[in-house]
Amino acid sequence: MARPATSLACDLGMGAAFRARHYFAFGANMSNAALSARLGMMPQSMHPGIPSVLPDWELRFDVRGHWPLVEGAFASAAPCVGAKIYGVFHLLTEDQLAVLDDLEGVWEGQNQRIEGVPAFPLDSHARAAEEDEVHCTFYTSAAGMRLPPDSLAKPSSRYMELLEFASREARLPESWLMELARRRK
Repeated sequence: MARPATSLACDLGMGAAFRARHYFAFGANMSNAALSARLGMMPQSMHPGIPSVLPDWELRFDVRGHWPLVEGAFASAAPCVGAKIYGVFHLLTEDQLAVLDDLEGVWEGQNQRIEGVPAFPLDSHARAAEEDEVHCTFYTSAAGMRLPPDSLAKPSSRYMELLEFASREARLPESWLMELARRRK
């Protein structure tokens, strides 16, 4: 049975239990260091992300970069039956998600927060542990803000290397690492 995104009580060694949500990161926020910096936290105050998979969504690079000539495009997700995105679960409080709402441009319409989508942690063999379904929260580009399909914007090598590093750090499947490397070229 799935755990709702809002019902997990955690004690992450911070002295008191708090309500946490499973935030599914598939872009730069997979990296503990990158996410910690964005949230204004010390990396050691966060536990490593939990390797996981989001079925029936595909990875796209159709979010306009801040500096289009340098960054090009950033990662987003779009529904796609049969596809999957690998990433990590981070346990975040509502306050931390509110910070990400600001950083992800939710209030300006750049991105939207998606709630309650089933995802699965990966077992030690990088297979979906389907008995452990989790309803997660993640961000994706708002439909009207996506780059057009014929856009020539591509993610920068720097950004793709960050995704590859974070994927390797999270021990995501080798096939996913190869897919990211292919997209960097």
